[in-house]
Amino acid sequence: MTDVDADELAGLETSLTEARRFLDEQLSSIDNVDGKAIQLFQVVTVLLGLLLSLLSFVYEGRETAAAELLNPFTLAGLAFLVGAMAAAAITYATGEYHAGVGADDLRWIVDEGYPDDEFRRGLYEDLLVGYADWIEANQRANQRQSVFITATILAIIYGVASLAVGVVAAFVPSLSGPFTVVVVAVLVAISWLLEPLERFRRLRGQ
Repeated sequence: MTDVDADELAGLETSLTEARRFLDEQLSSIDNVDGKAIQLFQVVTVLLGLLLSLLSFVYEGRETAAAELLNPFTLAGLAFLVGAMAAAAITYATGEYHAGVGADDLRWIVDEGYPDDEFRRGLYEDLLVGYADWIEANQRANQRQSVFITATILAIIYGVASLAVGVVAAFVPSLSGPFTVVVVAVLVAISWLLEPLERFRRLRGQ
């Protein structure tokens, strides 16, 4: 092997190491988002259960109070929380990733392989092409998760905010107007910071 060949192989090995490191970071990010989606799903499930139990308690013998509490704002809040559960489930479901060389690839290397004098070079070059494909696929998965986890967070925030407005409207109607204005302003600011539409546009542009 010439010095040129040795240097080329060394460069390929370095590129493979960097590609593997980047792929591992992508996999860690996807797993992290999956974990957050599961936690959010569990939190919203518990919250919905508590709210429904509370509404059931209020309804017993207190039809008037229950009717006031079940206003459009509280119903919208419950709908947002259900939507958050759906978005969290979709976030977890879209977390499919490519982790590297598969069983079929290993069998092909053993059965077909490369010429002896080109084995390392051919293997390294094919692995680099494979890493490029896996990184692109994982990037798309990351972007999908980014859209749905953002939707989950926003749905939870909107749901809690709507419930709060509904409760204030039911028990302190004189404050419902100013309180609603403040809540809407906060929701607009949060939505602007999280940029859900921009994330969705990036996803569609893949």
